[in-house]
Amino acid sequence: SLVISCPELTAAGNYSVVVNLSTPHSDMILGVLRFQIHVNQVYNISMQALADTELAVPGRSTRFYIEVANHGNGFDVVDVEVLRAYIPPGWEVYFSLVARIYGVAVEQNREADFGGILMVSQLPDRDAYVPEGSLLPHKIHLGLRSNESIMVELTITASRDAQAGDY
Repeated sequence: SLVISCPELTAAGNYSVVVNLSTPHSDMILGVLRFQIHVNQVYNISMQALADTELAVPGRSTRFYIEVANHGNGFDVVDVEVLRAYIPPGWEVYFSLVARIYGVAVEQNREADFGGILMVSQLPDRDAYVPEGSLLPHKIHLGLRSNESIMVELTITASRDAQAGDY
């Protein structure tokens, strides 16, 4: 019997294994077997907030930082969205990209680039933060390769007439 084990972090896709039958007395190959192995994609996306409660002042902005990570073995696309039904009237909500995880920060200020999928792997590898005023809508689409993460900033501005309480 032949046992083939793939490492846990093997990328999703098709792989070929070739087994030759030969003899030590000759260079001649007596037989060839070809095996095809399909590694299924494992979907494992996580989202984690650095804090889940912040203090807000009417008319001022509060920021939450969210790490979105692909722990699976293949490329995946995810939507990060604030549900409008939970946004109080007069409040503003938008996303900004803060940094790729593992020390690489991102600068991106062209809102039109975010109409489709934002390919995290194609963001510039530069040590610069998103400039103030670079806004994204309340929903973004992220394309993440295996073991890739990004930090997203969610900015919430309370209306000037917001009442005290938990929202």
